[in-house]
Amino acid sequence: MMMRRPVDLTSFDPAPAVPAGPSADYLAGYADAMAECEQREAARTAHALTELAAHFSALAFTHSDARRTVLASLTPFFDALCQQLLPGTRGTSLRLYLAEALDQAAAQDLPAHITIDLAPEDHALMTAHAAQLPSYCSLQLRTELPPGMVLIGTKAGETCLDVQAIHTCLQDLMQIAAHIIAKPQPEENHVRHSA
Repeated sequence: MMMRRPVDLTSFDPAPAVPAGPSADYLAGYADAMAECEQREAARTAHALTELAAHFSALAFTHSDARRTVLASLTPFFDALCQQLLPGTRGTSLRLYLAEALDQAAAQDLPAHITIDLAPEDHALMTAHAAQLPSYCSLQLRTELPPGMVLIGTKAGETCLDVQAIHTCLQDLMQIAAHIIAKPQPEENHVRHSA
């Protein structure tokens, strides 16, 4: 019997060339291009961070900035209170303060008579509400009293109630608050951001 053997054919063709890879010129150009791209990206990043830091500094909203903004927005409210609302509430305030003062006087001096001396403007205002007064109280006109001042007379003496002075104090306090609002805050209260 015969055995088979693999046939060994020798090739006489030249061996295929193994790729040598990129040339040295190519590799040098590639390295230069990559370095240039990295520099460009680093410059863009630095520029973006600088702009971002400047933007954050512009938007920095500290506690003092917030306080100043809120109080500045209240300035028209304070002005309206001082110039329009408070003067118009003197009559209502007078009635409320007078009612409280009468309660105190009545608690001490019942059933003695209580006199309420008023300025002409306030007398006209309170006459409309005279029916609400107790029978032991009477309104009297005193031309020498300024508006907003009331004298309450009992057998123990007189008590002065000055509603106008209370309103003037409130107006002064609100004007002081408006002045404080308008006052600039020191520079050290501001926050600085840097890249």
